[in-house]
Amino acid sequence: MILVPPVGRRRRRQRTIFSKEQVDILDQVFGKNPYPDIQLREQLSQRLDVPEARIQVYFQSIFILCRNIILCLGLVQKST
Repeated sequence: MILVPPVGRRRRRQRTIFSKEQVDILDQVFGKNPYPDIQLREQLSQRLDVPEARIQVYFQSIFILCRNIILCLGLVQKST
């Protein structure tokens, strides 16, 4: 039996795998500026040879991760 995906379904984009060196640079930049503007993201994109969109998603993900860790530790009250 061969399973064929339904018509009109797109394949998922492959997950971006960052090298340790790339993560070190991104973490260093995040420590200085958790909200990089488009110019900084494009500079990082060229430097790391990664699409700018992946840089943006990395910063969004790491920001949410840090926020959730802080909330779990009870260091900051979540505003409602």
